[in-house]
Parts: sequence; C-alpha cells; structure tokens
Amino acid sequence: MKACLIAALPLLASIALPVAGMAQAVKNVRQTPAELTATANWLVDDVMQRPRGFLMGKDMQFGRVLGDRLAMAITRKLRMKDLDNPDNADKALSLLEYAFSDPEKISDAGDARPAVTLFLADYLAEHCPVASLRLRASDLVAKLIALNSAPAGRAGPLKP
Repeated sequence: MKACLIAALPLLASIALPVAGMAQAVKNVRQTPAELTATANWLVDDVMQRPRGFLMGKDMQFGRVLGDRLAMAITRKLRMKDLDNPDNADKALSLLEYAFSDPEKISDAGDARPAVTLFLADYLAEHCPVASLRLRASDLVAKLIALNSAPAGRAGPLKP
C-alpha cells in the first residue's frame, strides 16, 4: 500500500493546483492577461504529461475560460510535428474543444475569436494519423467557423 502511494506522488503533485489560480478560475474572477497566460501554459503542461485519456473535470473548467489563449499555449509548448503523434493530438484536441466549449465564459474578449484554435484544429483535421481524431477535429473546425461567423454575443456553447 505504501509503495502505491509513493508511486502515485508524482501524479498527485502534477494535478495539485495553485490555490489562488484555482479560486480565480472557479469563481470566474477577472484574471490579468499574464495570469491567464500562466494558467494556459500550466494546463497544457499538466495535460500533456498525463497518459492519453486521463482527462479531468478541472481541465474543462480551466480551459473554457481561456479561449484562443489555450491554443496559443499549445503552439508555444508543442511543435507541429509533435501533433503527428496520436497521443499528443488527442490531448491537444481535447484542450482545443474545451477552449470554446462555453464561449460566454471566456475571460478576455481578445481570446473569444478562435483564430489560432481554428488553425490547429484544421491542421489536425488534415494531418492527424488517426481517422477518429481527424473527424473530431473536422467537427471542431465546423463549430469554430460557425462561432467565428456569428454576431458577437449571439453564439451558443460549442459541445465537444
């Protein structure tokens, strides 16, 4: 039992959240652009180090307030070549879906238009080696185009 707990410590440490950042994101308190960028970078690092399919509710909770800033963090942390790996593609696609799962919750108005998110989703739709991920990415592209063409404030939530 003790060995299992010791083995789980790195995973538990990786999902521990800074209390101030968590409180702000959960309560949707206005964060500064630097805090939003730090949250996006932390979320990408956290998700990318986990095993494929090991997503947590907090991922969507944090991701949905970041919008396009989350896609920018993905481009800073990963090379395009890294997205050819199915595990990385799946994790990145999940983050992109979270980023615009509830557009009205996006904290910074500048992140509400999915420019970088659309670029990455389109790349995954064309280059991902797994057909099911290409289909998910294509669906996301269609949703982002609809969101991008909707008048401001009239777009509904995007369902992943």
